[in-house]
Amino acid sequence: MFSIYGRDGRISMLRLGTLGALIGIAVILIGVVSYFIDRASHQVPLDIPPYPGAQRVPGEIIRASNIRSIYYLISDATADQVAAYYQQQLDQHYGNNSSDQNREKCDRFPADFDPGIDSPTDYFPEYNAGDPDVPPYRYICLFDRSGFYITQFTRVTIEPGIKDNLGKVVIEYEQNWEP
Repeated sequence: MFSIYGRDGRISMLRLGTLGALIGIAVILIGVVSYFIDRASHQVPLDIPPYPGAQRVPGEIIRASNIRSIYYLISDATADQVAAYYQQQLDQHYGNNSSDQNREKCDRFPADFDPGIDSPTDYFPEYNAGDPDVPPYRYICLFDRSGFYITQFTRVTIEPGIKDNLGKVVIEYEQNWEP
């Protein structure tokens, strides 16, 4: 067994220094291994569970080797219900308390929405002007796990369907991760 005491029974500075060096090397090795494990965990998309019953649209749009968009359709819920689900997911992801005023939120655009009162400011001006290619509003929820020079996030966009998806809710997952 290793002892820090020399033959004379006193603490040996050489043995103590050797022990300190070994402990220092072990700490450095553990730090390096931890860094690479953390880095590797950011080199995949950040997966967020989709809304229950959401049907994935076949295919995905690859924007770069580390950026993609995936789409889902929901036919049995409103955009507000879907946004409430993702708000719960956001609270779990960040460990937020739902009563915390500073918590991460699913933001609604345009933001002038007043529940219970329907007004033109609740919708995009282009939608109000009759543009069939513009949804009335959208929610954006950002799930971010980026770190020190490491990117990993999923932006969830929720919109009421238009044109071919009228009466459905369209969800886009834009995923960006470290290459």
